[in-house]
Amino acid sequence: MRIFWQELRKIWRPAPLLAALAILLLFGRTVIDYYLHTLPEQSEHSIALEIYGALRERFGGTLDPEELPAAEKLYEQELADIDRMIREWEQTRHPSWASFSAAGVTDYKSYCALLEKTDRTPEEEEAAALLLDSRSSYAHYRVQLMRGILERYEFETAALEDDIGAATQKALARCAEIAEDPKIIHSILHGYSIQAANRFAVQLALTIQLAVMLLLSPFPVRERLARIAQEQWPTRTGRRVLQYQFAAALATAALISVTVTAVLGWRFYAAWDAGLYWDHIAYSVAGGPIPWFTMTYGQYLLLLGGTVVCLGLATGALAFFLSRFSANYIAMLLKALPLYLVMTFTAEKLLTDMLYFGNALSDRTGIPGIEPAAAAALLAVSLALNAAAARRELHREQR
Repeated sequence: MRIFWQELRKIWRPAPLLAALAILLLFGRTVIDYYLHTLPEQSEHSIALEIYGALRERFGGTLDPEELPAAEKLYEQELADIDRMIREWEQTRHPSWASFSAAGVTDYKSYCALLEKTDRTPEEEEAAALLLDSRSSYAHYRVQLMRGILERYEFETAALEDDIGAATQKALARCAEIAEDPKIIHSILHGYSIQAANRFAVQLALTIQLAVMLLLSPFPVRERLARIAQEQWPTRTGRRVLQYQFAAALATAALISVTVTAVLGWRFYAAWDAGLYWDHIAYSVAGGPIPWFTMTYGQYLLLLGGTVVCLGLATGALAFFLSRFSANYIAMLLKALPLYLVMTFTAEKLLTDMLYFGNALSDRTGIPGIEPAAAAALLAVSLALNAAAARRELHREQR
């Protein structure tokens, strides 16, 4: 254990540690922050989460057929609220905002007619934008969302088949299962929450992979350049130092992967109100990504998180394996860069639409749900490569 901690301290040196932290902060403030702050708080998705939250509070996890009249009343109330907003706009609007009356808009119906015009005047362009942004709390989007729920509710099967186009027999069979199960087809969940989760997982995986490689890739090269291995090999314990080094590298990759996934995953959980829909089926009553398996939104988030951690571990193991055979830092970089590109490509293909129709890997192989298994297989291969390398070096030295 003492040797393991010694090897761990060699990895957690100030320079690579600061570089990894800089990467985490940079991605956390840019790409990742887009899914944690901009989308759920500063876009129309904040309104969608509010509407679906109100539906869930009133109707529970599903919108059952007997509850449709009440949902239709909510839709009519949204229309009435917009009509009232337009009528009272002149008295309540900010002086710098456009005017509905100047564009000839008197109610929501006339506003929709304005949107359909292709040759709008500047005044009409400004008025058309009023119900599309935060000045009106995305009023047009609210109405369209409620209308979409009601329209797609009665045509589930046709909508599913339209979404998949030229479907395989497996896809058609799965669509039939979904259409026949009220718990799935009537699930109250914002469909984009699923897409946001797997796209966020992609960015999370890319960040973790880069941080892991910055910490682990230089480690074996430093050992080789310092000629430490030559001094360790004469002793029995020293000959097994590669095992301790690999254990320390794997522990580092696990620590980074699990910690970053847990911290940023919790932020995603809070930003997208995942707790409200944790036990809801991961499909939306208004349509959206079509799942290959019946699972809750919470189960899907946990599967995404587990796959991200698996990819982080595999990246660490492969980075250690390649750096072990690098004579200097230039050779290490020539191996590390292609490895990162390959792993980012793999993460994107595995995590985008994972377990849903449209995933590149499941579409190409024809095997639904292959994505987590592929990530686990990649990790197993990376571990096997390191085990083979350690056995080879021990055997070679003992001959």
